Amino acid sequence: MRFAKFGTGSNKVIRITKLIFSADGTARWRVTQAPTTTVDGTVQTVKNRRMGKGQSNEGVLYYGPTVTAEGDLVYDQWVNPAVALVLDLVDSPWVLDPGNSILFTFSSGAGGNGSMSIEWDEEPR
Repeated sequence: MRFAKFGTGSNKVIRITKLIFSADGTARWRVTQAPTTTVDGTVQTVKNRRMGKGQSNEGVLYYGPTVTAEGDLVYDQWVNPAVALVLDLVDSPWVLDPGNSILFTFSSGAGGNGSMSIEWDEEPR
């Protein structure tokens, strides 16, 4: 089982607009809110697609957090090999208020590899 934690700082609301999950074997992706972690993990590099004078983002993605409680289930889906699951949430985004986080859990019975992409917008509170 592998974990990734995504959270926001204290000044902005995050609207998650798209999630893409894939795997090289049959795998399960779960999303939970308000996880409890003792260590956040390794910070992943994110790309800001804002042109011109882009502001620094508050959304942070961590790989490999130490999870003591996964939190409340938001989404649970099995993914078939080589078929991407795309959640287009533009018209009804998932909203993270400042200081909140969500946890992505990937598990594969065969120990396969998974890939996740997340797109979001940020606004001042």
